[in-house]
Amino acid sequence: VCHTVLAEYPDDMEGDLSVVKYQAASPDEAALVSGAKNMGYGFLKGTPVLYQVKNNLTGEVEKWDILAVIEFTSTRKRMSIVCRSPEGKILLLCKGADNIIMERLKKDGANLSPL
Repeated sequence: VCHTVLAEYPDDMEGDLSVVKYQAASPDEAALVSGAKNMGYGFLKGTPVLYQVKNNLTGEVEKWDILAVIEFTSTRKRMSIVCRSPEGKILLLCKGADNIIMERLKKDGANLSPL
């Protein structure tokens, strides 16, 4: 859910992931969302405060509350989003240039918990 992609559907076909077209600010962002769809997590639609993702493994539509977005910039070389997962967890998700992300990870991994 760390993206700014728009989902576009033909008339009267909203929610049909077989016909969705993703509009993205960058080819990388479109590729990430398309890849997630191919792996079973299809981005259905989003607003500035709510994203809906279909989990094809369970058939459920998950609702992710978007609490804050820090857009990608050429200075930061990353995008961050604060969201509430369907389970109610508050998460900070980040994506960006490998070297920028890696230098911010804790070296020993102590006190990190799995999602």
